[in-house]
Amino acid sequence: MKQVRMQKYKIFEKFETHQHKLDFLSMINDFRKEHLKNLEYEKVTMDKIDELSKNMIFLTMYDYNLEKDVYDKPIGLCELSLSKRGNRDAIGVLTVYFKEKYRGLNLISDFEQVAEKIAKNTNRLYSWYFTEKYFLNNKDKLAKRGYVCYDKLGDSFAKDNLRFLDVYYALYKENVEGTRLLSDKDIKDMFVYVTTESQTQTCIGIKEGKFAGVVYKYGRVSFGKEEDGNGNLPLQFQYDIVDNNGIPREQFNDEFFNLIGDILVEVMEEQTKDEPVDRKNSSK
Repeated sequence: MKQVRMQKYKIFEKFETHQHKLDFLSMINDFRKEHLKNLEYEKVTMDKIDELSKNMIFLTMYDYNLEKDVYDKPIGLCELSLSKRGNRDAIGVLTVYFKEKYRGLNLISDFEQVAEKIAKNTNRLYSWYFTEKYFLNNKDKLAKRGYVCYDKLGDSFAKDNLRFLDVYYALYKENVEGTRLLSDKDIKDMFVYVTTESQTQTCIGIKEGKFAGVVYKYGRVSFGKEEDGNGNLPLQFQYDIVDNNGIPREQFNDEFFNLIGDILVEVMEEQTKDEPVDRKNSSK
């Protein structure tokens, strides 16, 4: 008789048995205990999983039990969030967790492949959420994995009634309007502080790119009254162009506005250090 070799690990895209849900519940609480130990949090319950499943997909990975010929050893999980990005339905990888024995085996790519398959089959925009530290230290690796652009989500990230005190980035494997390219230079390298003879206020000079040589200054800066979808207060600002460096006015479009918005965030983060901010839905 021809023997069929079973794959070592298997990912379940839904809870096929009650035991699957129990396994997921145990691992997600292990994750919280390990990674959220400095934050106040509640243990996840069965009822909470049922509630979250309305807007999330839970993936569970199992190791194969050769003796029993069954996948019954839970080793990792992945949480996928269903949301909107502009007018598009989106799906994003929020959490990936493996039991200690199974870390460092590159099994994360298996979850990534399944998440991308679900996104493709449901016609959703695919993304993955990374902390600022991981993102900044692994830009080249992320580019090699196919990610091309990113959004900065803010100084905190709300999920499941928790607010993670970190800056998060959403990365995409296709060009998305309003995002920055991974190939773009660090925003810190794109501007310099300048003072012109006719201006007593310090201005900003853009050093590189399409708007190189342009000098401008910020006017009134304020925060909106209502939080956006990520739980951030939108940053609103006015600006004046001091020197357009010969660039026609009609070229100062959303691309320019997004750039100086990112620069403003960087300037404010430099000044506040411990209180990073983000710009969302800004208006002139």
